[in-house]
Amino acid sequence: MSDMQQDNGGGGGIPGWIWFILVYGVGNYILYQTTGILLLPIPRK
Repeated sequence: MSDMQQDNGGGGGIPGWIWFILVYGVGNYILYQTTGILLLPIPRK
């Protein structure tokens, strides 16, 4: 039984997309603070 495979399962688990936003947002912020580069996935058509 692996807890990593559960998505919002069993006693208040956090959904994967929330983790993604948190990790991506924090990573972006740290990268911007350290290098001045900001990664924003902006789709352009």
